[in-house]
Amino acid sequence: MLWSKDIPRTRPVNHLLKTHGRRSPQSLARATVLRVTIRLQLVVTWSLSVISQFPNKDVGFFGRLIHHTARMAGLPLRFMEKVNQAVSDALETHRSIRILGDLPTEKLNHEDYLASTRELIESFVDSWKEKADLRLLAVEVWPRHTYFALDFNNDEYNYDSAHTQVVVIPVYLLRLSRKSHSWAIFRHKPQDSSLAKRIADLHEGNGQNPIPFLEDHIKGVTHYAPRNSKSPVVVSENAT
Repeated sequence: MLWSKDIPRTRPVNHLLKTHGRRSPQSLARATVLRVTIRLQLVVTWSLSVISQFPNKDVGFFGRLIHHTARMAGLPLRFMEKVNQAVSDALETHRSIRILGDLPTEKLNHEDYLASTRELIESFVDSWKEKADLRLLAVEVWPRHTYFALDFNNDEYNYDSAHTQVVVIPVYLLRLSRKSHSWAIFRHKPQDSSLAKRIADLHEGNGQNPIPFLEDHIKGVTHYAPRNSKSPVVVSENAT
């Protein structure tokens, strides 16, 4: 599979308001204000995540109000903008990068996993394709998680020989949270070599099928016409 180990998870911070015995009116008032503040922060953050899905559209008065309130409150703005900035920084550092995407399978259309994966990352791709040469290589579907491999400026890639040539470039993990619906991205060097080898294996198993390859492990995967090649060899190792 594109992802061979459990993805490290971060534990959410829960704000708990506990009451012990009788409390003074001032204490109750402070607790009420705190509850309202926390709920307002959650609403604003959620609204920003929804608005950020449509960066090129007019969000109207409510959207502008949300953005103004968030800026005044110092709340996090535009998860997607943070991801785009991280990608821009990575391209300046490495030029060639590979994104390993981690999506909750439940957010995809089970009748067309490939199309719904493209649709889910469309806003990102529309921005990224102006900065780099993109190539979606594969999508792997599992019951809880779906993974995709997306290359940026991979000049070493050759479809005809990709089953024998392992091109190792820096991997960044892009994750969509199931609960908060927010995006996060970070450098994940341990996947540089293993993901490159997995991509070579997918080219071998899928024969002459066009990319991106779809591996649906829910229905089951059968490779009818593999290329039957020799073992892959590393031809490029630019990861740092």
